[in-house]
Amino acid sequence: EIANAELASARSEAESAKQSLQMACDQSDFSRQETVLMLSEAESFIERLEEATTALLGAAMKPLMTELSTTITYSSTSPVAASELSAIESTVAVASAGASQPKNLLQEPISDEQGTGPAPFLPRRLVQGQQPPKAGVGGGGALPQ
Repeated sequence: EIANAELASARSEAESAKQSLQMACDQSDFSRQETVLMLSEAESFIERLEEATTALLGAAMKPLMTELSTTITYSSTSPVAASELSAIESTVAVASAGASQPKNLLQEPISDEQGTGPAPFLPRRLVQGQQPPKAGVGGGGALPQ
């Protein structure tokens, strides 16, 4: 439950950061392409966060499940203990499955600069030798201090 609460909190914070980024990009002089690229990178980060959290949750649950199974096996063979273990195992399975479902954070497609349709697909990684977009007016340098 704690791991799921932490994951939910991390997702909420990431979604809030994504919305803040979207608002900042909308209010700045970034082009649509730069905005989409930044949001794509944010989505990629969140996916990696979810994968790491899921792996951590799975690793933490394995020893616990082994210990519970051993304890219940040695302490009692009653149907009540078996049903409790089964309930715990199903809860863990549901939590693990739910945590591993990727989320599409770009729920609403961002339209192109003319507002006529979805923005073109942008690859997540830059081609070797390609430079990332520059911030600032006209895309040519650092932001003013």
